[in-house]
Amino acid sequence: MLTKIVLKNFRSFKEKTEFDLTESKYQKLKDTNTFNGVLKGALLVGTNASGKSNLILSIKVLMDLLFLDNIKLGALDFCLFGSNRIMTLEYQFKFDSDILNYKIELDPKGVFSFEELKLNDKIILDRKGNTARIFTNNKEESFDDKVVPNILFLKRAYFSSLFSNEPVVIKMLNYLQNSVYFNAYDKKVISYNNESMILESLPESKLEEINSFFNSFNLGFRVSRQSKQEIYSFEGENGKQMKIMAEADKPIIYLKRKDVQMTLPLEFESLGNKTLLHLVPCFLSACFNSGILLIDEFSSGFHNVLEEFLISYFMKTSKNSQIIFTSHSTNLLDTNLLRPDQIFTVDFSSTVGSTIDKFSSENPRESQNLEKMYLSGKFGGVPNYDED
Repeated sequence: MLTKIVLKNFRSFKEKTEFDLTESKYQKLKDTNTFNGVLKGALLVGTNASGKSNLILSIKVLMDLLFLDNIKLGALDFCLFGSNRIMTLEYQFKFDSDILNYKIELDPKGVFSFEELKLNDKIILDRKGNTARIFTNNKEESFDDKVVPNILFLKRAYFSSLFSNEPVVIKMLNYLQNSVYFNAYDKKVISYNNESMILESLPESKLEEINSFFNSFNLGFRVSRQSKQEIYSFEGENGKQMKIMAEADKPIIYLKRKDVQMTLPLEFESLGNKTLLHLVPCFLSACFNSGILLIDEFSSGFHNVLEEFLISYFMKTSKNSQIIFTSHSTNLLDTNLLRPDQIFTVDFSSTVGSTIDKFSSENPRESQNLEKMYLSGKFGGVPNYDED
């Protein structure tokens, strides 16, 4: 599981900034919201354009570089108002009692100048510029001829099976490959293990899993799919026959409401229902597999009760998966739903860039009203508009 990220010169994060996902002293929700000393989720709150999405992207970019083709970081991924020419990204993971630390540095041309992977403080991958070494089975191997300036050497080592004798490294990489990114605003989904999360191409068995989920919790929906264009007809007022041409070059998704006779194409549904339908495949995959679910703009069109239900379900159902998400819904700041160490404010200053702070750093009591404290400015991350 992901336990820590340290950023410097990445997008709005100008100075060295730490995002810590290790659990703290709080005992409330320990059985559901933590696993092996690690938080199973984190909510990012703060003003618009404070850097919340950039923090999500700092995790996403690692999976992009490892598992997608033709991914390169360039000038726009660097802090545009900083003078530092080197970007540093550090990631820490914990599996059972083992700790993995992975650090990379690169320049604005997308060239990796440094790469290091440590297992329990022992270096097992070391890259400096165009030279790279791997230390396994008490042996050192050099792979200078396989180093490509803008490709992670860890990626090449993984797909060349150079870590076949390092089960903890394989566990970390499999964990990352099982991860999913979902942007609720534009419904963009990226699945890194080649398993489809797109409604139009889901296997029928996955559609039935979604319907079973809806049915189990009385959400009142049933999803279906047609593989061709068709004219959708239904009876309107006074028995008049109404027709809608569903124009699409791909299969059409329909949503049937429990209390309504007609079945509408998803394109005619509300924003909240569209978001829910596109999220659910990613959500259920994360609940029942080991990986990270990244969600940007989680609350797009959701009712407060639905938001709370989804987060509560994830915490109670998942074992060692994690959900890291942004939201402006302050009703989620509830100690019956999330621990104070699971909630982070992201602030922005023109001098230091984006900064991160945990609610738990203010030592709130488990019974305190975190929503009220946040809106009063106790934790930062609240806009200060002047009506005058």
